[in-house]
Amino acid sequence: MAQSTNPSNPAGSGSENQWATAVLSAGHYPLTTSNEEFLEGWTRNENTKAAWNPLATTQDEPGATPFNTFYGSGGSGPYHVYNYPDETTGEQATAATLAGYPDISAALASGNASQANQQGELAGDLTTWSGGSYSVADAYNQSYVSPALGGANNPSPDQGAAQPLGIAGFLPIPNSWAQALTLGNLPNLSSLEKTIIAYGLVVLGLIFVVIGIAVTFHGSGQTKLTLAQPGGSPSSSPSAGARSGAVRRDAEAAEVAAA
Repeated sequence: MAQSTNPSNPAGSGSENQWATAVLSAGHYPLTTSNEEFLEGWTRNENTKAAWNPLATTQDEPGATPFNTFYGSGGSGPYHVYNYPDETTGEQATAATLAGYPDISAALASGNASQANQQGELAGDLTTWSGGSYSVADAYNQSYVSPALGGANNPSPDQGAAQPLGIAGFLPIPNSWAQALTLGNLPNLSSLEKTIIAYGLVVLGLIFVVIGIAVTFHGSGQTKLTLAQPGGSPSSSPSAGARSGAVRRDAEAAEVAAA
C-alpha cells in the first residue's frame, strides 16, 4: 500500500490513513495531505459498520454481501450498502464509486479536496451521496477510526433474511411479504414499517372475513325463527283468524236459540 504524505497521521494496519491512501492509489489520485484528510474526515459523516466500506458505498463487488437495504426517491431500488470480503475489495469499490461523482473526483485529482470541501464546492455531490443528509464532509479528526475498518468483525444488521417484528418480537418478517403486497416500492419507509403495514392489511382482511361470516349466520337465524312461528305461512294473518272466530261464535249462538 502507498505510504502517507501526512506526517501527523502515519499509516498503520487498519488505520484511517492507510485506507485513505489505498483508495487514492486505486483511483489514481495524488497522495496529498488535503486529499487524505478529506477522505478521513468524510468517514465520520457515515460512521458505518459496513465491513471495509467506511463511506457506505453501494458498489457491488464479487464476494460482497448487503449490509442494509434502502429505497431511493420515488420508490427506486432496492439498493444496498455492502460488506466487502476484504480491505482491498472495499478500497477498489470506493475508488470506483468516487469516479462517478465529477466534483469530488475533480477535487481529488487536483490534490486539494479538503479545501474544496470547506469552500462548499462539493456540496452537490455530497448531497447526492448522502441522500440529503449532509452537504459538507466533517473536518479531519486524527482520533477517529471508522468502525467499518474492523472488517469481518462487524456484524451486518440486514443480510436479506427475516427480521423480528419489534412489536410482537416473535413473528418472522420476510421482506418479500411487503414486496408481495406491493409495499416494497413505497419510499421513505423502513423494512419494519412496511412489514407492520403488511400485517395490518392482513389483520384488516381477517376482520372483514369474520364480519361477513357473522352477518351470514345472523341472517340465517332470523329466517329460521320466522319459519318456526305458528301460522307463519304467507296466507295467515290476525285479521283472518279473527274473522273465522266470529263465524264460530255466530253459529254457536244460533244453535242455543234453536234449542
